Amino acid sequence: MGIEKQANNVNFALCSDYYYSAAREAMKDFMAAYAKKTNSAPIVFVPAYIGISPKEGSGIYDPLEELSDKGLIEYEFYRVDKRINIVFADLKKRVMRLEKGCPFIILRVNYFGFQDPCSKEIFELAEAQKGVVLEDDAHGFLTFQRQGNHWAHAAFFSLHKQFAFASGGMLRILDRELFGLNYSGEAQPQEGINPWTYDTGSIAEICRANFERLANLSRVYAGTWTPLRSIDGDWETIPQTFPILLNAADRFAVYVKLNEMGYGVTSLYHTMIEPIRTSQEFPDSHYVAQRVLNLPVHQDVDSEQLEELVEQLAQACAMLS
Repeated sequence: MGIEKQANNVNFALCSDYYYSAAREAMKDFMAAYAKKTNSAPIVFVPAYIGISPKEGSGIYDPLEELSDKGLIEYEFYRVDKRINIVFADLKKRVMRLEKGCPFIILRVNYFGFQDPCSKEIFELAEAQKGVVLEDDAHGFLTFQRQGNHWAHAAFFSLHKQFAFASGGMLRILDRELFGLNYSGEAQPQEGINPWTYDTGSIAEICRANFERLANLSRVYAGTWTPLRSIDGDWETIPQTFPILLNAADRFAVYVKLNEMGYGVTSLYHTMIEPIRTSQEFPDSHYVAQRVLNLPVHQDVDSEQLEELVEQLAQACAMLS
C-alpha cells in the first residue's frame, strides 16, 4: 500500500454544530433528543457543584428539573473535591450501580475553562458501560478549540461568556452515532452572535497572559488566598477566569467591596442549588462555595490594572478577615 498525496476520508473527525439562544437550551436539547433515542428516561450524573442566582437561576439545574418533571430524564449528583475536580471513584461507583443496559449521560463540567484531570477515564467508563459524556464548556469554548483530544460524545458552549455577546449557545456533536437525533438548534449562528468571525487565537493569548500575570502577583499572598488552577506546563487550557479560595476573609464582603471599587470580580459559585446546599453528602462543595472568588482575565482586561486589582484584593481581605 502507498500513501495518498492528500486526505480523502471526508468522515474523519466529522462533527455537527447547532446554535441556540443560550447554553442551557443546548444542554436541554441534547438530553431530550438522547432520551427520545433511547426510548427511556436516562440517568444524568451531575457534579455536585452547581450554582444558582436570583437573577439568572441555574443554567444546569433549571433544565434538569424541567426535563425531569416531563419524565424525560432522572438525575443524580456525584462528588467533587475541594479543587472542584471530579472524585472518579464516587462517579464510577454510581455508574456501576446501574442495571445493565440502563442508558445514562455523564455531565462533565469544565469549570473556568479547565478540563477535569479524569476526563479520559470518565470517557472510557462511559464507553465501556454504553453511556455518553456530555461536556459542559460554558467556560471553555476557547479551550475546546485548542485541545487535541475531546473526551466527550458532545459538548455545549455559552458564547456570551467568552465573547462580547448578549446571548448565545452552541452544541457540538462529536459522536457520529448521535448525528441523526432530532435537535432543534439552528444550523448557522445568528447574525451578531457568530464566534467564527473572531480571531480566537489572539483572545486566547490575552486570557492566558492575564492569568499568568495574576498567578505571579498572587505568590506573595499565599497566606491570604489560594489559586484553584494553574496553567504551568499546560498549553491547551484557555482560562475563563482566575479562580481563588479566600483563606480567612469574608468572601461576600470582599466581593461587594471590589465591585463597588469597579473591579468586576465574580463568585462561581457563591450559592449552591438547594439539593446540594442542604445535603451533608457534599462537604467539599460547601467548602469551595463559601470561599471562591473569580478574578477577570478576559480579552478586555488591561493587564496594567491587574497589579492594582491584586493590591486592592489584599487590602480588602486584610480589612474583612
